[in-house]
Amino acid sequence: MAEGSRVGRYRVDAVIARGGMGIVYRATDPALERSVALKVIAPELARDEEFRARFVRESRLAAALDHPNVIPVYEAGDEDGALFIAMRFVEGRDLRDSSTWRAASTPSARSGSSRRSRAPWTPPTLGGSCTAT
Repeated sequence: MAEGSRVGRYRVDAVIARGGMGIVYRATDPALERSVALKVIAPELARDEEFRARFVRESRLAAALDHPNVIPVYEAGDEDGALFIAMRFVEGRDLRDSSTWRAASTPSARSGSSRRSRAPWTPPTLGGSCTAT
């Protein structure tokens, strides 16, 4: 999707991340004059009826969450067959780029403890991450 393209009421500004689920863009909501993170689901997934039903359910659940540590969902929709979700845009580094994340997620960091260790937490959102897919 090119810079300046529209998805729903949102204007695409730049690509933030790409992944197996789709692409996340920094976009602008011109009605409210604010930046949003706009996740557009890959077309092959958007055509799958089972995936679409799950997307609607999970979007509603995510939008119902109200907690300071959860990124709020502004809108989820379907624009000419393209599924999207718009949420608060948070400026900063991706968690996976963090040296703390890398250190905590390496096998050597998780082993060697007599305590049972757990794998690092991965944010649950619509089959992928909020800021990356």
